Amino acid sequence: MQIGATPDLRPESLEEMLQHLEANPSVGSILLMVAHDPSRSESADWTDLLRERRCTVFGGEFPGLLTCNGVMEHGALAVGLPQPAQTTRIDELSNPACDPAESLEKAFPDPPGHGLLFVFVDGLAAGIDRLVNALYDHFGLETGYIGGGCGNARFQPIPAVLDPEGLHADSAVVAWLDLPASIGVAHGWEPVSAPLKVTSASRNVIYSLDWKPAADVWGHIVQEHGGEPPTPASFDRLAPAYPFGIGRIGGELVVRDPIQLQGDALVCVGEVPEGAFVRVLTGDHNTLLNAARKARDRSRERAQDFTPTLRLTMDCISRANFLGNAYDQELAILCEGDAIPLAGALSLGEIANCGDESLEFYNKTVTAGLL
Repeated sequence: MQIGATPDLRPESLEEMLQHLEANPSVGSILLMVAHDPSRSESADWTDLLRERRCTVFGGEFPGLLTCNGVMEHGALAVGLPQPAQTTRIDELSNPACDPAESLEKAFPDPPGHGLLFVFVDGLAAGIDRLVNALYDHFGLETGYIGGGCGNARFQPIPAVLDPEGLHADSAVVAWLDLPASIGVAHGWEPVSAPLKVTSASRNVIYSLDWKPAADVWGHIVQEHGGEPPTPASFDRLAPAYPFGIGRIGGELVVRDPIQLQGDALVCVGEVPEGAFVRVLTGDHNTLLNAARKARDRSRERAQDFTPTLRLTMDCISRANFLGNAYDQELAILCEGDAIPLAGALSLGEIANCGDESLEFYNKTVTAGLL
């Protein structure tokens, strides 16, 4: 697969990159990943650029982009895919009246039961779990899935999901291609608490754990383990090291990232079901880097029936923040051992299915896909 890159987001630079890919007759659609630039206009430029192209373009804006050479904090990456993509967009995800299942049925009335779905979603939308469940129910276990949450590093709502009509907020774009893929998923976060029952929650906000204020319970565990009591001033520094893990049968804990204090409640990236049991997790550089090896190796183990030409990686922005200067080591691990090029993004949550487990929306997780 052909990869294009530009270090800036001037319309002429993006147009040149897209035209170069479209000039290749083997390119049928384009995955476009953009590093969010707060100084750039968010509306008309994208619509003018993406509408009525030879190839359908889909993707999103992210806090950063990934290659084997490191993190790109500016510019764009584009991947020329070898077939036209069948795409749809689902809007108003946070609206309880939004029915992703109905939208998928209209767009894909005869789900193929194979191939690969790219899923890019507003990482701060409140209806992501409904979308993920609808995707899994409609397309099933035999379809591969890879994608992630779009947005910026400040966790501020912005239009960040891309399709031929421009940028969209509170939306998801789904694109299906008949591509073989092998996907590995791992996170490296380990429990430091007993199971806690989520006794009050609404979507992505946890109000109480074991019938006590969620922020107090979480803060007590963080203080016991780390020796420092969380405060509103220290929350942004401590929270990335102490996420929640939701238990599931036959797989790793699904991580939920607390990103904001809301009184005595905790706002997370992704929904936390009321009645679920969670544990407070933590990790260090070694556990996270070992998880990157695990995800890489899992993707290789499953890529026995085709020859990969691209490594597509969605890696959580909070992993990069936690690892700091050591994050380059994670990228080196993902690229180690072969010459397959890597393209990817730092995401606000990751969407993936390894082929033998339920589809999930993850946080603080690395997904390593071979296409």
